[in-house]
Amino acid sequence: MKKLKILSFLAIALLLSACGGSKSKQEITPRQAKELAKEAYIYAFPAVEHNKGIWAVLVKDKTPFNQFFANTQLFDPQHTSVVSPNNDTFYGYAICDIRNEPVVITIPKIEKRYFSFQICDIFTNCPEYISTLATGNGPGNYMLARSDWQGKTPEGIAKVIRVPATVVFTLARTQVFGPQDKEAAVLSTSYKVVPLSTFEGTTAPAGVTPLVWPAKPYDSKTGDIEGFFKEFNFMVQYQILSGSDKALMDKYAAIGLAPGKEFSKSEFKPEIWTAIEAGANEAKKEIEAKTTSIGKSQNGWNFSPGNAGRWGTDYMTNAAAAWKYIYVNTPEEAIYPTANVDNEGNKFSGANKYTLTFTREEIPQVKFFWSLTMYNDKGFFVANPLNRYNIKNIDKLTYGKDGSLTLYIQKDNPGKAKESNWLPTPDGQFYMILRMYGPSEDAIKGKTVIPAVVKTK
Repeated sequence: MKKLKILSFLAIALLLSACGGSKSKQEITPRQAKELAKEAYIYAFPAVEHNKGIWAVLVKDKTPFNQFFANTQLFDPQHTSVVSPNNDTFYGYAICDIRNEPVVITIPKIEKRYFSFQICDIFTNCPEYISTLATGNGPGNYMLARSDWQGKTPEGIAKVIRVPATVVFTLARTQVFGPQDKEAAVLSTSYKVVPLSTFEGTTAPAGVTPLVWPAKPYDSKTGDIEGFFKEFNFMVQYQILSGSDKALMDKYAAIGLAPGKEFSKSEFKPEIWTAIEAGANEAKKEIEAKTTSIGKSQNGWNFSPGNAGRWGTDYMTNAAAAWKYIYVNTPEEAIYPTANVDNEGNKFSGANKYTLTFTREEIPQVKFFWSLTMYNDKGFFVANPLNRYNIKNIDKLTYGKDGSLTLYIQKDNPGKAKESNWLPTPDGQFYMILRMYGPSEDAIKGKTVIPAVVKTK
């Protein structure tokens, strides 16, 4: 009788496994493999693209973990590590290894200028900010801890920020008023990032092997599919998975995705691997197509989405944003409308001339400042006679008698009288981003109207 019961139990277990339990890589059909790969590629894209930023700090700039690096030069055409960078602020970075203990970020007193520390997990979600808007202009000490950390908060910490990751990217922006703004460079080098034990003057916890980052990042836009999923498995091991993320990773295990696992196409039958490649390549095309309409569209402008930086389960929008302008801010901090077409719906081209005219009422209303920045079709700055890559409201612009503002967007100089309002274009196709730092409530709610860019020739 006992034997019969055991045999019956084994039979049921085998039946359940055959009917829909956890499937191995070889048991799925090509159709299932394609669908999973397409879905997984979209989910994984921000994490893979994010590694370019981490690599640039750790490897290219040779900045160790848990140390702050200040770049006191504005971006120019030579900088191609990050797409759609701004030219309004000095950037600073710290890649924080908080596997074993938190880090403390120290902000000095900042006078009459905007700054922010954007804090990103592996999927580029931004749980909270340290910024002029969110926490004030300092001074203060802020502790960055993994979401499951259970230690004691020491005295002198203004706020604890928890992140569902063990490797955390922090991106600092410090407003620059122009080439002669020496104070901006001083401030940028005054931020401090140290492990909690260093802050307290105690011995660091033992037991965690120092991280060694790969010497080269994967190019998610041009690389092969095997390399893409290899990179994702490496990156996702530093995210603390729970809820929908854990459920998805359990699902994607059927095509070899798992935190820290070595991914190889050799593990799959040829027809399964062909299906995985097909699904991933379809996803890649869909992500690129989505970059032209990431958020609400108006007069040829596409607004950054209302869930920017807090993507939740909106994986496609997150992927498109990572492709177009990774590290996009949350709406409260900044809104980034982009445009790549004129008033007739045609793509911008350096062969044409354009104007952008704001009435007095249409000029962006912001708590801090706004800027209009020019990029080539690859997302980088292009050399021009003025070395001007954007126009800001803090520049010496020429306004009409009625308070209106007309910007001249063209390759050739429009003449001395209009040069202050001239934004040079590249030869080929281009796009622009209008950044509004500390946008008005109307802008946050999507009520702001930005006029169309008008082709004049």
